Amino acid sequence: MTQKFRIILHIGTEKTGTSTLQHLFHQQQHALLKQGIFYYASQNRVEARALAAAAMGDKAADDYLSSEAIHTPEQRQAFRQQVAEHFSAAMAAMPTQVHTVIISSEHFHSRLRRPEQLKWLQNLIAPWCHSLQMVVYLRRQVDLASSYYSTELKNGGIRTLEQTARQGCKPANHYFNYQALLALWESIFSEALITPRLFTKTELVNGDIVADFMHITGLTCHFSDASRTFRYNESLTPFGQHLLLALNQMARKNVNGEVQDISSLKSQLNKAFAGTGERLPLTLAHALQKAFYESNQAVCARWFSDRQALFDEPEDKPAVATFRLNKQQAQLAKTVLGLVADASAGLPQLNPYADKLRDMAVVCESTDLELATLLMESAWLIRPQGPVINRKLGEYSIQRTQLGNRLKKWLMRIKEQ
Repeated sequence: MTQKFRIILHIGTEKTGTSTLQHLFHQQQHALLKQGIFYYASQNRVEARALAAAAMGDKAADDYLSSEAIHTPEQRQAFRQQVAEHFSAAMAAMPTQVHTVIISSEHFHSRLRRPEQLKWLQNLIAPWCHSLQMVVYLRRQVDLASSYYSTELKNGGIRTLEQTARQGCKPANHYFNYQALLALWESIFSEALITPRLFTKTELVNGDIVADFMHITGLTCHFSDASRTFRYNESLTPFGQHLLLALNQMARKNVNGEVQDISSLKSQLNKAFAGTGERLPLTLAHALQKAFYESNQAVCARWFSDRQALFDEPEDKPAVATFRLNKQQAQLAKTVLGLVADASAGLPQLNPYADKLRDMAVVCESTDLELATLLMESAWLIRPQGPVINRKLGEYSIQRTQLGNRLKKWLMRIKEQ
C-alpha cells in the first residue's frame, strides 16, 4: 500500500524570506526527519528548483535548465521524467514515521504561469498526498521590485533600479500580480488549500518568517539555537549595487570583441556588500503601487476580508546608517572602480559616493592612513578632477613617505645596535 503524507507546498513568492526557510530546513533535514517531517530538495540544491523547472514544459525559457545544458524539447522531456522519478523514489523510500513533507521553491511563483504547468505538478504530488496545504507570502509590489533588483544585477542586469521598476513592476506582469497568481493556483487546486500571508513585520507571527510558517502550518519543529537564528540575505547594499551595475555595464560593452571575466569580482562583491539595498524614490513608489490598487483590493476582499487594504502605502524609511567601509570593502571598491572608471571623466553616475568616500577618508585619516588612502583613491576614480580629493591624496602621499623614512631610520638603528 502506498504511503501518503500531508504535503506542505511553499510557492514563494520570491523575496519573502524563502531562502531563510529553505536553508534552515535543508540544514536541519536530519533533525526534522526524527520529528516525522521530510524536507524535499532537488539534487545539489537547498530547495525544489528542479520541480519548478520540470513543470515549465518544453518551450518556456529558464536559467536553471540552461545552466544544466537542457535546451531541446527532447532533453526537457527526459529531464522531466528524471525529476518525476527522483521525486517518486524519495516518496516511496520514506521512513514510516514520516507524516509530513515540505516542498519549497519560490520559482513555483516566478516560473509557473500556465494551468498545464500546475497540472503537471498536481499530478506528480497527488498519488503521495492525503492532504495538501499551499503557503504563499505576498509582499508589497514596490518592495518586491526593490528587493528583486539585487538578483537582477547578480544575473548580469545593466539597468538602474528605477528603470527596472518602471519597466517590470506593472499589473500586466504575472510576477507582481497577486490576483492573477492566486486565481491561477485556485483554478487547479482548491481555494481551501491555499494559505496566503502578508510579508510584513506586523503581520508575521513575532515579525519572523520561520515563526509564521510554523504557526500557519501547525508544525512544532525543534531546531538548534545556531540554526534557528540563521538568516540568509541575498541583497546588496546600495553602493554594492552600483559597483555591480558598473561591472555589468563594462562587461556588456565587449571592448575589442573581448569579454572580461568578472565572475570572481562579482562573487566577492556579493559577499562583501551583503545588506539592505536601494529603495525607490517615494513619489515613484507611490505611483507604481497605485497601479495595483484594483487587483490588490480584489485579493484583499477574497483572502483578507478583515483588512481595508492589502498593503499600507509606501512610506519614508529612517535614514540609512552612516556610510562605512572596512579595508576589505574599500580595496574591493577600488579594484572595481579601477576597472570601470574612465581615466579622465571618472564615473559621474556615482558622484554622490565620491563625497561619501572622501568624507569617510577624512574621518579616519588620523587613525588609519591605509584605509583613508584606499577610500580617497576610490573617490578619485569616481571624480578625478575633485580639488579636495587631489589635495588629500597629495597629503597622504607625503605622510606615507614620511612614515616610510622614519621606519627606515628605525630599522637602521636596530641593525647598528
